[in-house]
Amino acid sequence: MLLLVLTCSCSMAREVAQDALGQPERPRNFIVLFDGAGQDKNITTEGFRDVWPFTSVAEIFWAACGASADERECHQKGPDGREQYVRYWSGPGTEAKTAYREQHEQGKCITEVLEENYWKAMSDKLVKPVAEKLAEYTDTLSFMTGLRVTEHVFQALEYLMKHGMTANDRLYIIGFSRSGVQSRLLQGILATYGLPADGSDMRRLRNEFCLL
Repeated sequence: MLLLVLTCSCSMAREVAQDALGQPERPRNFIVLFDGAGQDKNITTEGFRDVWPFTSVAEIFWAACGASADERECHQKGPDGREQYVRYWSGPGTEAKTAYREQHEQGKCITEVLEENYWKAMSDKLVKPVAEKLAEYTDTLSFMTGLRVTEHVFQALEYLMKHGMTANDRLYIIGFSRSGVQSRLLQGILATYGLPADGSDMRRLRNEFCLL
């Protein structure tokens, strides 16, 4: 299996950040992790992580954020004392299940306040199984064809924009197996165009596939 690690010092759309004395601020670490096809470190059964063995991408995330971290990102001090941002994306073929699971968890409080047990039973017996099966078919197609392989790359760009990464910061991009393509695509976009300056630049990248 291929583990692709890229360190990127690209020309950014933003200038180097400076402190109050006009000196460059200490570089921050940004670590972007793309897991392999069908891999999601957060898939669990009855509270236990059930994708085993985990890839080295998941292990890197836990090493950086803590072994008990169930979130997909963390922000803390790195081993070198620098401010560090870490973001994990599950691999191709997991997108629909991940999105469904997160939406379902966020909606739990809505079903809990319903007084009629009838609607809860209907949801569990009809709506939930259909939604889960649809997500499974969508992920299978993605796993086989690489459909939506660029979506996590766009999300990574938005993540870096959100935290204001500059040319003074250090970026580490890691992709396992098929997600090595995502790592290379992200690095290529940054090297060619720099970090998008605003939402209009992102919309153009999303809509004009030839730019990739």
